[in-house]
Amino acid sequence: MIKLFVYQKPETDKILNYSAFCAKTEAFLSFHKLEHKVINFTGNPGKFKKSKLPVIQDGGEYICDSHFIEEYLTNKFNLNMDEHLSDLDKANGYTYTKMCEEFLYWSILHERWFIDKNWEKLKEQFFSDIPKLMRGFVTNMIRKNLKKSAIGHGMSRHSDDEIHNLAMKSVKAISVFLGDKNYFLGDKISSFDLTMHSFISNVVYCELNPRIKNESVQYKNLVEYSDRVINHL
Repeated sequence: MIKLFVYQKPETDKILNYSAFCAKTEAFLSFHKLEHKVINFTGNPGKFKKSKLPVIQDGGEYICDSHFIEEYLTNKFNLNMDEHLSDLDKANGYTYTKMCEEFLYWSILHERWFIDKNWEKLKEQFFSDIPKLMRGFVTNMIRKNLKKSAIGHGMSRHSDDEIHNLAMKSVKAISVFLGDKNYFLGDKISSFDLTMHSFISNVVYCELNPRIKNESVQYKNLVEYSDRVINHL
């Protein structure tokens, strides 16, 4: 059985994981009905090769990073849920999913981790198992390292309002492109939907990024899309 190591799963059934990358890997395994066990990993991800989650263990082999996990599973089990897509569809799917992974992700992260009132909620929810005497030191160190990464990326060099506006431009673009289609690239679900859903569910349902959520829920097609995709999982 494949073991999937993820960050703490939410209690709501609307979001598979607060990490969109963990969520899309779980979605991929569930959609293809591959036997697996989801493990809420509470240790230090630094024990894994790429120091982040998700990670799968398949026998004695560990595969890190959601992209390479999907590639590994696709090759091993001879999967192809995108055979109905044209090259143009695949190009659009790739462009939008990468916009989410390399741009919207950092906007969500900023609101959760670096807006103080949201950070307090996140800290209480995710780090309550750390002994109280150590919790402040450990969480501040994690936050400081994450801030360094966000500044290196470039997103956290902007103001809170600038970052929010950039996030909402992405959300609007996704809504416009989706339009009244059932799925992101037409009437049939594709692998790109598993990724898009993982981000969209986090913007329309997650209370840890309330400003993005409160504006995103106004795009009714995104809320309906998120609910439609999760019914396949």
